[in-house]
Amino acid sequence: MENTFQSHIETILNITHLAGLGDGVAVHEGRTVFVPYVCAGEQVRVVLSQPLKEGAHAQLHEVVSPSAERIAPACQHYTQCGGCRLQHVSAAAYQTFKLAQLQQALKPLGENLP
Repeated sequence: MENTFQSHIETILNITHLAGLGDGVAVHEGRTVFVPYVCAGEQVRVVLSQPLKEGAHAQLHEVVSPSAERIAPACQHYTQCGGCRLQHVSAAAYQTFKLAQLQQALKPLGENLP
């Protein structure tokens, strides 16, 4: 793919799901974009910040349309320290996210999971 990525561009993205480390995943001009502190199903305004080999990172500017799974983080330092990446996600959504990770990890072992 030709490298035509332009950083520092503001755009609106639709988050489709969460990646393994908890960043939201969206697509912008055919490239995968990773956005921290978002939930699946949200529409967010971001600033594209860092190109990657197969995609890009973006900084969250605003949650335009929040998910029903979004909750207020318990810690006032949540986005500053980086220790807890998913405090903004409800307990049920977090459990679903972790179960999907476990199922994906066990898939190569041939486990028959629900």
